[in-house]
Amino acid sequence: MTVDHVRRELLRLRQGQALARPSIVLHLSPELRAHLAPELKPSAGAAHEAVQIAVFLRRAIGSLGDHERRYSEVDFNLAPEHSFPTLTARQG
Repeated sequence: MTVDHVRRELLRLRQGQALARPSIVLHLSPELRAHLAPELKPSAGAAHEAVQIAVFLRRAIGSLGDHERRYSEVDFNLAPEHSFPTLTARQG
């Protein structure tokens, strides 16, 4: 898995509802999902997998510096004051 692959997947993830709807992470490639949550067993179920991956991504965003974190929270629909159904509306 390349950095470019991860970048493309995350750019696609931030479209639409993004992390405001955690089940959207199930649209990430199986390869990336396995990388983000390697401890998950296949029998864990889709809902559990979605929650675990969303938690991981939220923590990763939370660990960014202030400036990057604010932009990422808006882009991934985690900022309540910028919670809109499209990326364009959130960034407006």
